[in-house]
Amino acid sequence: MTTRVIFVGAGQSNMAGFNNLPSPAPTYTNASKIYCYSQPLDNDTGWPCNPSNPSAGTWALATDPTHSQTSAGVSPLIALADRYITAKGDSSLEVGIVPCGWYGSRMNGEWAPIRQKYSAWYAMASRLKAAMAWGTVKGVLWAQGESEACDSTLLTNEAGQAFALQPDIWPKWHQGLYALIRETRAFVGLPTLPFIVTQLGNNPGDGHHPNWSNMQTAISFIPQDDPTIQVLSRSDLSTIADGAHFTSAAQIAYGVQAADKFIAMGA
Repeated sequence: MTTRVIFVGAGQSNMAGFNNLPSPAPTYTNASKIYCYSQPLDNDTGWPCNPSNPSAGTWALATDPTHSQTSAGVSPLIALADRYITAKGDSSLEVGIVPCGWYGSRMNGEWAPIRQKYSAWYAMASRLKAAMAWGTVKGVLWAQGESEACDSTLLTNEAGQAFALQPDIWPKWHQGLYALIRETRAFVGLPTLPFIVTQLGNNPGDGHHPNWSNMQTAISFIPQDDPTIQVLSRSDLSTIADGAHFTSAAQIAYGVQAADKFIAMGA
């Protein structure tokens, strides 16, 4: 009998895999047992979900890129699933991944937990709820914060207006994260759904991320006494030339680390 489990990957461009797909593409030992939940892009938002009809998605064998945005390459999700199957040693196991990373998205912007079309959170939560008919959800891997680390010349709101970031941005991000976790759990009816929150990598040092250390503080201040919300460091991973986005090899290593962390959390 087949056992099916699901992992969600959400956040921004490092979750989507902003690194271009290498040639040849990575191969995975358990590729025949890893599936991806895919949906057509919404014409207005560009996100792979229409919250009014989230069940329109389909399951297919997972391949890189798992995300459909321009320049998407290798994300950590297939590597996470591959490692999970190997570590569990269960020949009946299949893993489904639900990719929900969106370039440049912000915690208290696109990821604010509101039930409307232009909410990345609503798109993610709707996709997850629809995907649950396929298997048991084991956790959400969250990677986001680079947008808040940028300066105001690189961030605009929906009206195209630049806005300035404040030194105290991290408490607001922290509050937004807990609202996102709380509302996601309530939306899908899983009050202890595990979340791994990924720490930012090393500061790119490019002058465009003045709030990088503030964001690292925000993530490091997440209490670790809750076994269902844990932080994963990735300061040891290499980046492409921009210093902020991980290489393909680093994304695979990130996925392996995430799988091991989820297993340690009881997933």
